[in-house]
Amino acid sequence: MRYHEVQAQAWWIHLTFLVVVLIMVLSWLIFRRLEIGLDDENLSFGFWRFRPVVPMQSIISCEPERITFRKYGGIGIRMGAGAVCYNTRFGDGVRIKVKGRKRDWVFSCDDVPRMIELLNEEIVKHSATL
Repeated sequence: MRYHEVQAQAWWIHLTFLVVVLIMVLSWLIFRRLEIGLDDENLSFGFWRFRPVVPMQSIISCEPERITFRKYGGIGIRMGAGAVCYNTRFGDGVRIKVKGRKRDWVFSCDDVPRMIELLNEEIVKHSATL
């Protein structure tokens, strides 16, 4: 007499694994690159389609900000320390104060002193035209 046993496949385990991997890949694709745009009228920064546009005339000030896990609790789009932070790493970033917003904006960038210099030039230019 032969013995033959067929165990039911746990299809839901495979599906769960596939969904988790898909979410991880999509998250990596969306949050791998922080784009910053600055022109005469607007400052924009963010990930993929999650990119706020801040009119230059509404920016009150900008200053360097140290982005830490303790302040923001991670990487990506985070809230903490009175600001909404868009970051790809911990370290130096830029904090901007905007008229009419309770929370400041914070974002990481490669050359913080240069970004602050450019933003301050635009702030002065727009405050002179008011």
